[in-house]
Amino acid sequence: MVNQTTNPSAQKIADHLAEFWLEIGKTAGILDRNNGYNAVFAKGYSWPSKIFDLQPSALALELLKSGIEIEQLPNAILAQSEATKVLLESSGFERVSSLKAMALDVSEGHLQVLDEHQFETVTTKGQAGKFARIAAGSFDYPVKSKTVEALLNNPKFHMFLGKHEGALGSCGMLYLDNNGVCGFHMIGTLPTFRGKGLGKSMTQYLLNKTVELGYGTVYLVASKSGEPIYSKLGFATFGEVETFALTNTSR
Repeated sequence: MVNQTTNPSAQKIADHLAEFWLEIGKTAGILDRNNGYNAVFAKGYSWPSKIFDLQPSALALELLKSGIEIEQLPNAILAQSEATKVLLESSGFERVSSLKAMALDVSEGHLQVLDEHQFETVTTKGQAGKFARIAAGSFDYPVKSKTVEALLNNPKFHMFLGKHEGALGSCGMLYLDNNGVCGFHMIGTLPTFRGKGLGKSMTQYLLNKTVELGYGTVYLVASKSGEPIYSKLGFATFGEVETFALTNTSR
């Protein structure tokens, strides 16, 4: 079993998120590697369009701004370090989201018995399409089937669907990073299925799978409303992961 520190910094969790996007970008063919930053930019500004891995010392800031203005780059930048945050705040960018950086040590278990019939492992294009539809409906932003389909044959990604009374209503994803950490991503529930415990049961199902795979540490990022749910399952908060956008733009 992989043992990792259970006291990560928010930067480590943000770096995991950046690696997650980098792997999606490479796998789905939507990665833009440039001098001073990386970006993934899915068609129609769909998931996971982001700029990340900013290197302030190598960054041509005006070219970055221009790329955002002419819609060749997404207007969403992950601040992975204090230096990046300071640069963005002093250059016309403002914080547009702040998510809780959370982690859990599962090396001693956290298993619960669940009804396996209430979950499906995503292995086909048809299931990938259902995952994309549920994710888009859950998060209220576009998620393309093609992007999800591209991840099917990458062993770093494990995707699941959850059911309620036989109908699919939730989704969740594991990402196995290069540092021996399992990340939880895209945990969502369709609005008509909320209040039925699907989000909690999907999270527990992902915990079960993490233990089965032999991983000892889990990272995730959560909204303020999601933090209490994850806290009840044992996750602790280690700071915030912030996203910045360029202001005074038509986008």
